[in-house]
Amino acid sequence: MHPFSYTKVPDVRAAIAAGRQGGRYVAGGTTLVDLMRETVERPEVLVDIAALPLRGITTTAGGGLRIGALVRMADAA
Repeated sequence: MHPFSYTKVPDVRAAIAAGRQGGRYVAGGTTLVDLMRETVERPEVLVDIAALPLRGITTTAGGGLRIGALVRMADAA
């Protein structure tokens, strides 16, 4: 497996900054690690976003839904 670094971010702003610098987000049920093992993906940095407050599902003014990045599939269903 290609060497990489791992970091946990304290807030959404830090996560966005890490992503802009080439970091790849991981949390819960991601398949990114499997893809890395098979050398399909080779990120330099993994950014753990599991502790961020991104689990909400809300309605928007136009009648749509806003689904947070960490919402479980069962909750979205």
